[in-house]
Amino acid sequence: PSEFFDLADQLGVLTLPGWECCDKWQNIGGWSSADYAIAKASAAGEAARLRDHPSVISFLIGAFACCASSEITQGASRGHELYPLTPGGDQYFAVDWQPGERKGRPVLTGTLTNRYGATAVRVQLLVEALDDSDNVKSQKVVWLGDSIAPFSYTYFEIPVEKSPKYRVRPFAFDWRGRAGP
Repeated sequence: PSEFFDLADQLGVLTLPGWECCDKWQNIGGWSSADYAIAKASAAGEAARLRDHPSVISFLIGAFACCASSEITQGASRGHELYPLTPGGDQYFAVDWQPGERKGRPVLTGTLTNRYGATAVRVQLLVEALDDSDNVKSQKVVWLGDSIAPFSYTYFEIPVEKSPKYRVRPFAFDWRGRAGP
């Protein structure tokens, strides 16, 4: 309920709301077009409901490994843009990417390199389509789904909307077996 998040905001309590996956929703490859529409509407509704609560520091999807290829897309309206949730992403990771096409549709392909001495887990990228003036047109949070060993990398290919410019940066991550730097 909204009262819970209002109270958490007032008291300065950080929250990690989210969905617990179950057998139906973990089987992303087996979804019907109606299932995709329900999931998209549900994600958009939750984002709209929670985005103005400073107590909400992330939105978790229960079984990371099963939902690793899922993504959350939002059109970026002024004042409601997403920003990286975990500080230090640019310090601990190197993102190398280039625009391209697959089957006539625009994609960004590249690698994310872990430059730190611990395994990174639950890694998400923030992918932004920009206009010619560097204004954000749309944003997408993409789960990479891999754990990334120290000083290693993972490859990604992300479908995007056609745009003159893009920005790709770490959005959220955690460290396995330690609190991190």
